[in-house]
Amino acid sequence: MESKKIFLLAIYDDITVNQNLLPILNYIFKNTNYNISDNFNESNIVFIFLQNTSSEKRLNITKIVDGLDINLLKNNEYFYKNIQILIKNNPNKQFILYTRVDQSTFFNYYYVKNFFNYPNFKLLIKDYLTKTFYNEQYEQFLIDCRHLLCPEFEEYFGFKNNIPINCSFPNSYKTLETTNNLKNNLKNNEEILSEYEDKIMIFSLLPHQYSFWRLVNNEKKLIIMDKYINNIKKFDIFFCKHQRNTVDGIARKYLLDVKLPSLQQKNYNINIFEKLDNNEYTNFLSSSKILISPFGMGERVQDDLIAPLYDTIVIKPNCDYVYSYENLFNNKKFNKYHKIQFTQHIVFCKPDFSDLEEIIDNILNNYEYYLNITKKYKQECIDYINTNKYENDFIEVLQLFSEKE
Repeated sequence: MESKKIFLLAIYDDITVNQNLLPILNYIFKNTNYNISDNFNESNIVFIFLQNTSSEKRLNITKIVDGLDINLLKNNEYFYKNIQILIKNNPNKQFILYTRVDQSTFFNYYYVKNFFNYPNFKLLIKDYLTKTFYNEQYEQFLIDCRHLLCPEFEEYFGFKNNIPINCSFPNSYKTLETTNNLKNNLKNNEEILSEYEDKIMIFSLLPHQYSFWRLVNNEKKLIIMDKYINNIKKFDIFFCKHQRNTVDGIARKYLLDVKLPSLQQKNYNINIFEKLDNNEYTNFLSSSKILISPFGMGERVQDDLIAPLYDTIVIKPNCDYVYSYENLFNNKKFNKYHKIQFTQHIVFCKPDFSDLEEIIDNILNNYEYYLNITKKYKQECIDYINTNKYENDFIEVLQLFSEKE
C-alpha cells in the first residue's frame, strides 16, 4: 500500500499541537499507510489547523510560502488570500482545513466559500454546524437569547427601559427592532449548503474538548469521575452556569434570576447555582434526574455529552437545526461522510423556556422512558470508545477526502 505523507500547517499554539493534536493523530495513524511529515513538498495531504482567533500563529505559513509580508499576516484579507493561492498553486496536494464553525463565531466565511471552489480542498469541522452555514450574522440562538432580556436584569447587561446605555452587544442585537430585522433576514436569505456539503466532515481531533472522551496513555477513556457514577438521584433538577455579560448570556441570567426561582416555589427538589468547583458540580449533576442546559458560546456545551454518562437527562432550548458528530440535537446525518449515528437524547423546550415546567413534569411523570433513552446514548458512548470506530471512521473519510473530484 502506497504511503501517504501528511504535512501539518498549524496556525495553533504549540501546546495544543504538541499535547493534544499530535498524540491523537499519531494514535489514529498507527498501523496505517499515513505518516506525518515535516516536508511540505513531499507531502500528499496538507492539514491546515486554524483557530480563528487573534492569537493565531500565522507566521507558520512563512515556512512554506516565500515572499510574504509578515506585517500583513494579521490582516484577514491578506492571510486568507495567501492560503487560497497556496491551494491553487498545489493542485496535486489535498488540503484539509480543520477549524471551528459554530453559530457563535462572528468572523466572515467568505474565504471558506472561496476555498470550496477548488477540487483539492475539504473542510473538517471540529464541533458542529447548520445547513445555513453562511448566515453567521443571523444566529438563531442569539436572536432567541436577546428576546429574553427583561426589566429584572436590564442593568446587568447595560440596558435601561430596553435601550442600550452601556452595552457591549453588537449593534444588530442592541434593540428588538434590529434583532427582529435579523430574524426576518434569517428567514428570507437562507443559503443552503447543498452545493458544498460533501466537501465537509464533522469530526473532532480534540475529543476532550468537543466530545465525551479523552486519550489517556494511548487509550480512549470516558470523561467521567468514577466516584460519582452510581450516585443516588436525590434531586429532581440541577442548574449551574457561570454568568457573562454577552448576548448568549441572557438566557443563563434569565434562568438563574427569573425562571428557575419560580420553580423553587413549587414542589420540585431543585438546586440552582452560578458557580461550583468541579467536584461539587459533578456531585450535584450525578445526583440529579434532570440537568437544565442553556447555550454556551454556541449551541453545544459539554454537559450535553457528559450528563448522560451519569444517567442525567438533559433539557435544552430547541436547536434541532444543528448537526453534530454525536447526533446531539437531531438524528440526521449531515452528509455521506457522517458515518456514526448516536441516539438523540436531549429533551427540547421552547427557546423562551415558557414550557419548561411542562417539560419537567412530563419527564418526571415518565422518568423511566426518558432515562432509558439517556442510558441508550450512554451505552453507545461506551461501545464507541471500546472499538476502533473513531480511528476507522476518520481514515475512511480521509480516503474519500483524498480522492480526486
